Amino acid sequence: MGSYQKYADKKIAESGQFKPDKAEFLGFALEQGDACRYCKGKVEKENAALTASYWSSGWYLCHKDCKQRGEKEEAYECQIIDADCNDCKHFKRGDKTDKGIFEGLCLKFNKQTKAYPNYCSSHACFEHRRR
Repeated sequence: MGSYQKYADKKIAESGQFKPDKAEFLGFALEQGDACRYCKGKVEKENAALTASYWSSGWYLCHKDCKQRGEKEEAYECQIIDADCNDCKHFKRGDKTDKGIFEGLCLKFNKQTKAYPNYCSSHACFEHRRR
């Protein structure tokens, strides 16, 4: 069980509800001896930060120095798995619908398509826009 779940269980046991507090969780994660989410190294209080995972809710401990690079790398890896037009280099973004879906044009196949942020489409033709 991860520290975030342990923290939630502790808060529920104490007060019957869970209202997460970042500063409190940071201290809790340091007490638990959590390693950095990204480099797996020991995190000291002076260089501690919190990060959220790309797909799931919850906070994780990391080094301040690892946070930005780690979040970008994790997002890229998850987008490769998603393989949705939203992150494809061939997608020309159009209007955003009221449901958060983007209409647009697939430049690879010259056809209208839709892009779904944070959705796993698994398109075989997907090529990430950053590589």
